[in-house]
Amino acid sequence: MDMKELLTAVDTVKRSDRVVQMGTQVRATPQAMAARKFVSEGGLGPVFKVEQSRNAYKPYWHRYGERSLAESDTDWRAFVMHRKARPFDADQHTAWYGYRDFSRGPHANLMVHFIDLVHHITGAEVPSRVVTLGGTYRWKDARTAPDSVETILEYQKESMLVRYSSAFGTSSGNYMHLYGTKGMLNATQWGRPWPISGAGSQEPDRIAEGATLPEVESKPLMLDWLECLRTRRTPIAPIDAGYSHSVAVIMSDEALIRGKRMVYDATRRAIREG
Repeated sequence: MDMKELLTAVDTVKRSDRVVQMGTQVRATPQAMAARKFVSEGGLGPVFKVEQSRNAYKPYWHRYGERSLAESDTDWRAFVMHRKARPFDADQHTAWYGYRDFSRGPHANLMVHFIDLVHHITGAEVPSRVVTLGGTYRWKDARTAPDSVETILEYQKESMLVRYSSAFGTSSGNYMHLYGTKGMLNATQWGRPWPISGAGSQEPDRIAEGATLPEVESKPLMLDWLECLRTRRTPIAPIDAGYSHSVAVIMSDEALIRGKRMVYDATRRAIREG
């Protein structure tokens, strides 16, 4: 997706009376909802840094590429859509995540969930500036998406720096941390409450030893969407959230392919080098 396609999709939804729920389901989990409440109430203090490292031994598209597929099993022309026509390629169909014609790479697939979560928890909307480096360093094959990427996003309004990293070739070093003046929130593990700590902070109001995130009510994303269809209220992951995390992803990819820092122009809803 590019900015033109994004604006077409967002404006179409805005002109309609449709209830649209984005697929970034992690924001609806109990941990994410608890973190959002805690941060919004000042529990972490002003958040100035967020980091995620999401690694794996093999790129996620490898396991999809292991599936067997014949041309008779699919509508190849429909799959290619408006991209350049080409002969049937089973690997491009099954391992499409690994081809830039169909998927930009981990900064567009995995990072979108991270960035949406950052926006959801901190209240940030769209990054001001983005820089990215990446390439294929470990799994050199016919696939064209990078297997390693580092992207840094600056949110000037919030005085916050966000860093995302993926390296395929090792499954070690995975974490997600939010740093505020009062301490740190460790959002690495799923399926259990996220720990908080005042360690590292020297502020008098730092998080007390033994403190935990308060529990809050939450509901699955799909259930929320179905309820919104009946009540017409705004869902947990509305189209505006989709716009914000999509802009972040597009800026990251443009920074990678151009080798330039990308800047967001809120007035024009556009991105540019800067």
